[in-house]
Amino acid sequence: MVEPKRKRVSESRRAAQPSLIADLRQSALRDQYLEDLTKREHKVFAYQIKISGTTKTLKTDLYDATTHELHAIRGASSRDELHIAIGQLKDFVRHIKPRDPKLTVLLPEKPQGDLLNLLHTEGIDLVYQDTHGYTRCSAK
Repeated sequence: MVEPKRKRVSESRRAAQPSLIADLRQSALRDQYLEDLTKREHKVFAYQIKISGTTKTLKTDLYDATTHELHAIRGASSRDELHIAIGQLKDFVRHIKPRDPKLTVLLPEKPQGDLLNLLHTEGIDLVYQDTHGYTRCSAK
């Protein structure tokens, strides 16, 4: 386990592409949620995963050891972003010990109903930011 990523250096938004804006939102959301979990005295890390037979190392977004929960964080609530989050979680979970962590996607806002259904069909919880902090929609 290693320290989670921290905020990226802010870049100009004047000429920013949607993907850059989503990346910046993802970074800010991760930092805010990490701060929230830390205030509640959760032990939060990221896993650095070495894939055998390659030089590739993968790093998860957040792992909450207090709740045994692996988070994928995305900067937008679009279908494409949820597809990426689901793929990351399904890939990373195979390497997490202890086994079978709760899988959760963290988004900046609640996605449309069909996408929430997609997450729940895959057994993945949703946490999204709202005016009061964060709301959880459990898959179970």
